[in-house]
Amino acid sequence: MVELMELENYYKNAVSTRFWDKSIKTIPLIQSIVLFELKKAKDKPVLLKYIRNKYKIKGFTLSRNSEMLGVPTFMDRGKTRKGKGWITKKTIKDNKTMKEVRLTKKGKILVERLFEE
Repeated sequence: MVELMELENYYKNAVSTRFWDKSIKTIPLIQSIVLFELKKAKDKPVLLKYIRNKYKIKGFTLSRNSEMLGVPTFMDRGKTRKGKGWITKKTIKDNKTMKEVRLTKKGKILVERLFEE
């Protein structure tokens, strides 16, 4: 169970990251979950399926949010949007439904700031 102080630290850190990177306006809950799981994995890739099952997130929602965390640009409802570049997403072998995510250098810095004690 998350301690109240840990949650309070997370909130304070989330607000302070906005000063570090002016492009950060908000970090949605699903994206925070992905970043948190990557922080716990310590430089190892994490399967999106693991996150989907653990938190009972719909596949489309998780995939869309991981796109927002990753690629430089992506299409969203007919509009081109800018991604954050904090993670990379890779398909595992020939199974197109099995994807893993990993932090980029920029993502590692963000996660350290976001989840620091």
